[in-house]
Amino acid sequence: MRTRILLLIATTATTASQCKAQETITGGVENGGSSCTINSWLWQGSVTTEFMEPLNWFNCGAVGGPTPNIPIYIGPIEHFIQGVPQEITYPERDAILQQNFSNPGFTMANGSGFDISCTISNSTYTCPSGVIGTPHPTAGDTGLATLILDNSVWDGSLTIGQSGGTGKLVFAGSSFVTGNVTIGSGDSCSVNNGQLQLFQSLNNSSQGSTSWTNTSGAVLTLDNGAFNRSWPSQPADLINEAGATITKTGLNTSNVSWDFTNNGILNIQEGTLSINNSYSGSSVVHVTDGAVFNLSGIPSPTASIEVYGDMKFSAVNGGGELNISGDYIDIGAPSSPQIHGSIINSGRGLLSTSLNNYSAGSASWTNTSGAELILQNTTFNRSWPSQPADFINEAGATLTKTGTNTDSIAWDFTNNGTLNIQEGTLTINSLYSGSSVVNVSDGALFNLSGTPSPSASFELYGDIRISAVNGGGELNMSGDYIDIGTSNPLINGSIINTGRGLLTSSFNNNSTGNATWTNTTGAELILENATFNRSWPSQPANFINEAGATITKMGMNTNSIAWDFTNNGTLNIQEGTLTINSLYSGSSVVNVSDGAVFNLSGSPSPSAAIEIYGDIRLSAVNGGGELNMSGDYTDIGTSNPLIHGSIINTGRGLLTASFNNNSTGSASWTNTSGAELILENATFNRSWPSQPANFINEAGATITKTGLNTSNFFWDFTNSGTIDIQEGTLRLISATDPKFKSATSVIMGSGTLDISSSPALFNSGTFAPGFADDEKNPDGLIIDVPFIQNDDTAVLSVQVGSLASKMTCTGVFDVGGTIDVQRIGDIEPDGSEVFIVLEAEFVSGVFDDYFTNAIPEIGNTAIDVQTGGLEYDVEYTSTSIIIKNISIFIPPCSPADLNGDGVLNFFDVSAFLSTFAAGEPAADFNDDGAFNFFDVSAFLQEFAVGCP
Repeated sequence: MRTRILLLIATTATTASQCKAQETITGGVENGGSSCTINSWLWQGSVTTEFMEPLNWFNCGAVGGPTPNIPIYIGPIEHFIQGVPQEITYPERDAILQQNFSNPGFTMANGSGFDISCTISNSTYTCPSGVIGTPHPTAGDTGLATLILDNSVWDGSLTIGQSGGTGKLVFAGSSFVTGNVTIGSGDSCSVNNGQLQLFQSLNNSSQGSTSWTNTSGAVLTLDNGAFNRSWPSQPADLINEAGATITKTGLNTSNVSWDFTNNGILNIQEGTLSINNSYSGSSVVHVTDGAVFNLSGIPSPTASIEVYGDMKFSAVNGGGELNISGDYIDIGAPSSPQIHGSIINSGRGLLSTSLNNYSAGSASWTNTSGAELILQNTTFNRSWPSQPADFINEAGATLTKTGTNTDSIAWDFTNNGTLNIQEGTLTINSLYSGSSVVNVSDGALFNLSGTPSPSASFELYGDIRISAVNGGGELNMSGDYIDIGTSNPLINGSIINTGRGLLTSSFNNNSTGNATWTNTTGAELILENATFNRSWPSQPANFINEAGATITKMGMNTNSIAWDFTNNGTLNIQEGTLTINSLYSGSSVVNVSDGAVFNLSGSPSPSAAIEIYGDIRLSAVNGGGELNMSGDYTDIGTSNPLIHGSIINTGRGLLTASFNNNSTGSASWTNTSGAELILENATFNRSWPSQPANFINEAGATITKTGLNTSNFFWDFTNSGTIDIQEGTLRLISATDPKFKSATSVIMGSGTLDISSSPALFNSGTFAPGFADDEKNPDGLIIDVPFIQNDDTAVLSVQVGSLASKMTCTGVFDVGGTIDVQRIGDIEPDGSEVFIVLEAEFVSGVFDDYFTNAIPEIGNTAIDVQTGGLEYDVEYTSTSIIIKNISIFIPPCSPADLNGDGVLNFFDVSAFLSTFAAGEPAADFNDDGAFNFFDVSAFLQEFAVGCP
């Protein structure tokens, strides 16, 4: 037990509002007086820690109290004898109050390293004002005074740290202060270990450091409370430890301007919680719908935040992480906050502010799987290009662009998730990598103007504007997209189109690597002003139109593809010109509308196979495959293309260019049945005589020669179809004799077929010469060849009228097969007409067969012929074939009109009986080889039918 000293001191009155605690006991027998006045109960704590234990209190040398009407003093006690200071004593124990109590004042003082605490447990302490931490005038201002509220209420106001003293307020359990909590002018510290509700604002002290700490398990509720920074030069710290919680209630704004270290939880249930100063720690923030978390301070490099709910960002300048989960919203923080650190979004939120990377270090924003970030007016600016800045949209995450404005991302963008561009434009201005899906709504734009990395892979669904694709990965497009024109982007990577889109921009391959564009099955690419330029010829550049894919050319301009073009799909050239300037391969269909042009001027590979439907200009076909043409096409002249491959024409077209076979392999041109090739100035040159070159005109196909010039064929020529030489000369010049050994072969017209380089023409088909005009064209169809050999299937088909067909052969014409004479016009021959239908250097032989509708006169074989409504004679001279004695042939009215006078009468019956008796074939009416009753019956039936 401590020895109690009896003192005589002067009377001194103090109150709980005094800055420094003093001895407040006056009078008493020990001082020589007869009485004393108790102005304050002094805690001595000499027996137990119980606050209500009388032996723990000192007053006038007696034990008693405390009482509700006298203030409380806990701290150093200075003793006096006759007014002279003697010594300072200190409480021996801390105090604990475990019942409700009230009194007018409460003071806890500091002094000489002395620490003291008072705990109020499960009680309500009613006191108008209390001071926790005030210096003793003699004992000094060191040491710590602590008030602990444990599941208790302080009903009144408190000042923590006064006049340079050091105070500490600790909350445990469910505790709160009903009045103001004032941070005094000394060092102060508040520790919350329980549940505390603050309604007032706190200001840091002007003379020392200030701190508030929530310990693990503690809850601090801010209804209208704010942690103000009244003295910016003085330290002020709000600490929310791991496991601790700060809850924001009320519709107002609570500001935290103290340095905020948060390793616990923020629950923002109503209104706004704004962090205006330094932020550090690793925290979780829950923001209820309609509430706002405004992070406008400067998080430290280690700051890590998880946000659940609506959120406003002003600045994130720490090097740590901001993790966002839940529904959050940015409603427009101060313009262009600077970001230093890593922001991680694992929820759903709206951003409407611009963000800038910071000069102090790296900045990053990450959307995790399942998260969605909505951009309404957000730009990720690269304020410091030398500092790393990364935007990461992870697999399963979504970045949604809304609003009609333009949002841009100038940070390096790694996208393995989804972009939904619903309105306006989203522009990527920096490095792009990852494998992504981009959905672009009708009218919205995706502008990729940065530099994707070699691993970039995109899928685009919607409208798109492409400025540059410089990665080595893939850009996959699906849906309706549109490019509205960015000049000559450089491409390094693979662009894959799986949708439908319009391109109006020119593309250039890059110097750094491969470039490819692929249209997949079902996709359509519309070219309006797009040119695929080969800026770097040494670098691979490939354009691939897969089977089932479509390229549509629109507009009156010329679009060119200088990339190596593999086309197994369809080209629709609706307007203007599409020019292929590089290697061409694949098996394709090309539809060319009337007036449009397809210009193939590159070097197709040996496997190229093309079907052309429409007008076409050919510059070169150098592949070993096929060029198939169908429809109306026209070539308007490109000089001497080199041909390597097989061109198959299944349509109708005009060629005005010359063609050359290539040195690399065989060349062929085939007209299929029903196709027509019009030659105006086309020559098929044999530039490489050692290489095979073949022109094939199949049965049912037509070659039409127009113009007064000469079209030469140096290629081997095989004809089973029709050659119509309307004007000029068609010259066949080849090392191999031309082949006309087909019954379907037809040579017609009024021009010249020059085969003078060959010794003979062997014909199994039809010569159908045009009309000879003594003034304009006296020779008709000219065949310039030394010898023409006609076999049994050959036909000379001529027409007679006011003019007659004529064929002129410069060599020998060996007659064979059949002559067919047709009457045209209104001619009514009377038997005096004479027509020379063939002239030659020498004519040998006679026609040895007739058409099925020709009826020879009795006794003649090939002289008098009846066919085609005419009756005529054929005469031969050594140099000509002549048709003369032409008259109209009146066919019999019935097989029973045996004398052919057009009337059935007795003379026909007499003729039948005569031939029947003689057993002549004319009487065998049922064609059974016998002459009997059945022939008579058949004759009588035909006779009874009569003449029409």
